[in-house]
Amino acid sequence: MLLVAGSGLIGRFVYTRIHKGLYGSRSTLKDAREALAGSTGDVKSRLHFFPKVEKWINDFEDEALEAKRGFFAGIWCFLSFDVRRILLVWRCKRNIREVLASDRMHDVAKEAVKLVGDYLMQIQTVAQFKKFEQIFSAWHILHIPLMYMMVATAIFHVIWVHMY
Repeated sequence: MLLVAGSGLIGRFVYTRIHKGLYGSRSTLKDAREALAGSTGDVKSRLHFFPKVEKWINDFEDEALEAKRGFFAGIWCFLSFDVRRILLVWRCKRNIREVLASDRMHDVAKEAVKLVGDYLMQIQTVAQFKKFEQIFSAWHILHIPLMYMMVATAIFHVIWVHMY
């Protein structure tokens, strides 16, 4: 019974991570991409003054949304995502402030750093959603037989108690 209850708690946790839906997360990432590209619809990014930052973001996105990954590499990527995103935000922040060294550009730098941080967070959300979806699928395969075993055990227990 504790096994089934624990499995149910894990399933509920994973379900709360995916209830928004993949399409909602992808559309939010699309909106973040459009914000990064600018409202005019230009091909040129709003971060075109920071080529290193653009390259780092593109590399991070390619790695995060990579479809083919081994089991252990996938687990490592999933568990270390927050730390890698935070480190990348710090690197981008440092680069943006180096490029915009004057005091007059402080507000522009803050806006660029916020834009980068929001975009990287959306990438993380989409990438982790995919992994939570896989975990939920595997959990469902395990939890259903456990539930039937618990029901069978309860029926067997009631019958056995009434027999004696």
